[in-house]
Amino acid sequence: MSDIKKKTKKKNRKLLVQISLITFLLFLASITVISISSALRSFNMYYDSKANTLDQSKNTLLSTTSNTKSGVWLLDYIKKNNVNIYWLLSADEKTLEDGAETLINVYEFVDSSKSPEDVYEYLGSMTEVEQKNLAVYLMNDFIRTAMIQIENKDYSDFLILDISKENYGSPYYYYNYDLEGSSKGSVIDCNNEIIQDIINNKEQDMIGETEFDIDYDGGLYLLSYTPLYYAGNAKAVLIFRHNCDDFVSLLWGNLKVMLLTGVIALLVTNILLVLFINRKAIRPLSAVKNAVLAYKTDKDSAKAAQKMQKIKVRNEVGVLADSFSEMTGEIDRYMAENLRLTSERERVSAELEMAAEIQLDMLPKEFPSSSALEAFELYASMTPAKEVGGDFYDFCMIDEDHLGLVIADVSGKGMPAALFMMKSKIILKQNALSGGTPAQIIEKANNAICENNDAMMFVTVWLGILELSTGKLTAANAGHEYPIIRQPDGSFELLKDKHGISLGMRKNRTFKEYELTLQKGSTLFVYTDGAPEATNSEDTLYGTERLLEALNRDADSSPQKLIDNVHKAIDEFVGDAPQFDDLTMLCVKLKS
Repeated sequence: MSDIKKKTKKKNRKLLVQISLITFLLFLASITVISISSALRSFNMYYDSKANTLDQSKNTLLSTTSNTKSGVWLLDYIKKNNVNIYWLLSADEKTLEDGAETLINVYEFVDSSKSPEDVYEYLGSMTEVEQKNLAVYLMNDFIRTAMIQIENKDYSDFLILDISKENYGSPYYYYNYDLEGSSKGSVIDCNNEIIQDIINNKEQDMIGETEFDIDYDGGLYLLSYTPLYYAGNAKAVLIFRHNCDDFVSLLWGNLKVMLLTGVIALLVTNILLVLFINRKAIRPLSAVKNAVLAYKTDKDSAKAAQKMQKIKVRNEVGVLADSFSEMTGEIDRYMAENLRLTSERERVSAELEMAAEIQLDMLPKEFPSSSALEAFELYASMTPAKEVGGDFYDFCMIDEDHLGLVIADVSGKGMPAALFMMKSKIILKQNALSGGTPAQIIEKANNAICENNDAMMFVTVWLGILELSTGKLTAANAGHEYPIIRQPDGSFELLKDKHGISLGMRKNRTFKEYELTLQKGSTLFVYTDGAPEATNSEDTLYGTERLLEALNRDADSSPQKLIDNVHKAIDEFVGDAPQFDDLTMLCVKLKS
């Protein structure tokens, strides 16, 4: 097995582990949240149910004495006479029967008009025996009702707590179902918030309160408090207490079972999910990856397409496989087309190089430093913006005393301009050698260039004939740049000569010529618009002012030095910006 395949399998296993871990953790978190939420909801329902049941039990218990308004009297009677509650509960049947008869008398006395004070006064007016019998009956009835509530409702404790100033915190009675009643000390903190609210509340409509409490034995209890009032003041607190430990244990056990069942189901689901992902995603993706690596090595699109066809899954991975198969075919076609275009570009480039050589061969390359009479120096250069250009220059001795000079700029760039340039150069040279003034030469050349000029190209031309013996220069300008002249001991200045239209625009046009005399030591500089219109990266033109400055830095130099200075100045100005246009310059200097 190759190293690539080993690495691929290792990465696939790593991805499966990551997917398994992420899905397991997400599902586990979901199961945990659901289980805890369910447990809390069950506990809240249990709490609401037990709290409601406690309230019902309190109401039932209080109803045993509220109809006679004698509940508080019973408590006061027990305290005032220091009666043992358990002695009251152990009384004989005769005493209970007498107490029942006494209670009937109380019923006859009590009606809606009687206040608690009236009832209390009436009960206090009974004989000692009647009071004892009534206390025995009331206490037995009260405790019997409480025990029935405890047994039926599964409560654990029942307590009547004295909160009067005289006996604050001592129990009137304490009953534990398991212990079957006892007179042990208080198991309730009388300083807790609910009891304090009961003590400080002066209204008799205060309802019962329920709270959770951790009791002295460490158990979790639900306690319900209800005040017992007399004359607007709470005399005692009736307390039911329910042990919640069994329910909490059951709830915790159910929660553990739910979590364990969920985790087992989660593991099974996660295994099935991982197997599904491995079959539908990981393995097909691995096949796509292997095909990509193979194609990267051998560039065989047919082989890659064959591998992609084996991937049968109908999902995004299948779409990816089909797309990759199509892409390899497109890449092959693109590479073949790119190879063809590259070959074509190389052929065109070679042809352009050859055309550039041919074009440069048409321009004079040998520049005489002096004529036979040592009358002048001359130098010229042409730098095309592309492989070939549309500018050209030319010079020739028309006779021993006359030097013909031409500089021209064809519209456009590239191969069309180069071909039109060669045509124009040949026509101009033929007409110049045929004789005539500059204006006549340009007129005849214009008519010849206009023939078969369907492309409507044109060329700007400056043509001059310099008489070496006298320095007389006769020239004509067909839409070209102004020449620059320097007389001896002077500076270069722009000569704004007369202009005509460019050649090739209209036939049978006449052109004007002009004459001027160049003294010994004078210099003539002509150029194309590539010099003043050279542009830097900020889109600023070089301009004729900078051109004159470059010439005047070393005004008395040789023509070659002057052209080199201008080239250097333009290059520094343009910087990294691309060359905008062909740049051609010609310079002639008469010797002193």
